Amino acid sequence: MPQLEEGYSMPLVAIGRCRQDLSWLANEPDSWIWHGIGEDETAPAVKKLNDLNEDGNWHPFGYQNFVELLDDPDAPCELFNKIYLRGGAKSMAQFWRKQREEGLNHVIINFKPTKRPIADCLADMEKYVFPEVNKD
Repeated sequence: MPQLEEGYSMPLVAIGRCRQDLSWLANEPDSWIWHGIGEDETAPAVKKLNDLNEDGNWHPFGYQNFVELLDDPDAPCELFNKIYLRGGAKSMAQFWRKQREEGLNHVIINFKPTKRPIADCLADMEKYVFPEVNKD
């Protein structure tokens, strides 16, 4: 049976809410990944988690998007049903950059609805999205 090194704890990432109270999510898991959050709801959610935090540790917040990455990197980005993001790579980069500025720490990207070859999508992500989102 695998053993953890002494003093090391296994990180716990909560996925979804599972009817957990927000104070539990703000204190128990090392991170929380949610879904179905509107672009104007990120900052209030992060603030609420920070306000409820009692252990003094940073508990990053993230969410999942279904992503339809269009051929045109300049196509406007639209969020549908708080989870389905459709648009060009440049506008998605701006979308996620703004979300990062509002406290978002990680995004799970699901390319399932994208009709383009995945290699092209990843190339656009590398060229347009990652540099913009990760610049300080």
